[in-house]
Amino acid sequence: MSPNEAIQTPKLHRLYRLAHKHDFGTIQETHNHKGKSDAFGLDPGKFVTLWNDCTTARGGIALVLEKTFLAQFNPLSLDPAAAGEWITIVPGFVSMLKLSGPSGSLHIVSAYFPTGHSGNASDRIEAVYKIAQHLAPPASALTIISGDFNFVESEHDRIFSKDADWAANGDAQVAEVWNSHIAAPFQVHEWYQPQFTHSCGESGTRSRLDRMYCNQHLSFQLDRNCACTMLDCALGVSHHRPISFARRTPRPKQGDDKPIPISVIKKAGWADAVKSTFQRLCKKDRELENPIRRLVLLKDAIKEVSRFFYNLEEFDRSEALGPDDAQGYSMACLRALEKRDLGCVDKCGKSYHKLQEWTNKYLKSHNNYDRADAILHIRNHTIELARDEITRDTNAIRDDFFENPEEKAKAKESVLLKLKRLLPGESSGINAMKNGAGATVTDPVEIASVLKQHWEKVFKGKQVDSSILEKWMEELFTKKQDGCFETGLPATSDQ
Repeated sequence: MSPNEAIQTPKLHRLYRLAHKHDFGTIQETHNHKGKSDAFGLDPGKFVTLWNDCTTARGGIALVLEKTFLAQFNPLSLDPAAAGEWITIVPGFVSMLKLSGPSGSLHIVSAYFPTGHSGNASDRIEAVYKIAQHLAPPASALTIISGDFNFVESEHDRIFSKDADWAANGDAQVAEVWNSHIAAPFQVHEWYQPQFTHSCGESGTRSRLDRMYCNQHLSFQLDRNCACTMLDCALGVSHHRPISFARRTPRPKQGDDKPIPISVIKKAGWADAVKSTFQRLCKKDRELENPIRRLVLLKDAIKEVSRFFYNLEEFDRSEALGPDDAQGYSMACLRALEKRDLGCVDKCGKSYHKLQEWTNKYLKSHNNYDRADAILHIRNHTIELARDEITRDTNAIRDDFFENPEEKAKAKESVLLKLKRLLPGESSGINAMKNGAGATVTDPVEIASVLKQHWEKVFKGKQVDSSILEKWMEELFTKKQDGCFETGLPATSDQ
């Protein structure tokens, strides 16, 4: 094996594994693609690879897409003689793929900004200008820009390893042009991940050169899991580490999984009804000696009573919708519009009349333009509702609405989490974990497996500390003179 093959083979194996876990991927520094497509080892029946060549020594980019992903859009037209969807913006360095289909348009930009022998700051600025000429307004297309940008936006994006100090930002001019010509006018924001993706072999300087930008509406962050994560890659394979980004719809909650509204818990008689129901369930159960079983019965009692009180509340509802209801109906209507579920759109509008200002026109015309207009207005409205909710929560904290310090602290934490969701490009939830082999996993199924393995070890073979249990019982229940506790469980004779 030649030295070049020894370097390239691990890279190709890494690319192969990544391609099979993602809908698409952008690749930088491919140089000349002659023979590369075959070397990737990707099944042409499953993948499409698009190229923007340079020379064997500099530049070159590619875009790899799964055909199942492309099937969601109109067929590609890559004829160079026609106005095809794969557009060369900067030869060898930047290209854009324009996809369109029943659900809208998606533009993917694969970028590798010139550096070193390939170009300097003025070349990177020129690349920014040319990209801006091809970008569409956010309302026209969802745009993703991903790649190796060879400049940083902040001095905290680069650090010297020798003195562990932040590097002076010599890319300030490029960053300024990027913000003024792309970020601001096209509402493009980085999906932020804090890790340094590039390590310089000679100086050890580490930088966040590899990034992903997107122009998605802020409302997507309210009910979708948006994530960007740096993955592992051995330094011997590449000085760059790949980043993985995803936008996923959370698993729909079943009725019993949904949180119980505070208004239901505060209803008069709720606590007494829970206690009575709990005692009734205990009388019919034969495993009361098991404390876990008693906890399950208590939860069942809470669910049963809460469901009954909630149904009464819905039946007797005559007051105006609360803010949670308005936001819930707005988000439901928004997703129904995306799926063209006219029945659900109409139902949401009748429940929250504000929505009819934007949906009635579409329900009458069934016109895609009216649908897009309604979606945009409701998206903006959901952000207004979210901000209003934060204002109310902040005022409650300021006005000392919470008497208990712990409740006040939780309220502050809740406000911070809500603010974070309104920060463009901010990730939400658990995005990645390291498994037992030390590899970073991002797939929800793999993350669940890692959590399961961890907690199995935590709970396996644990002994009950009777002194801690005694203290816990004393905090929760009244201790009688005979040493027993008033737990609400029926007497032994009633079992």
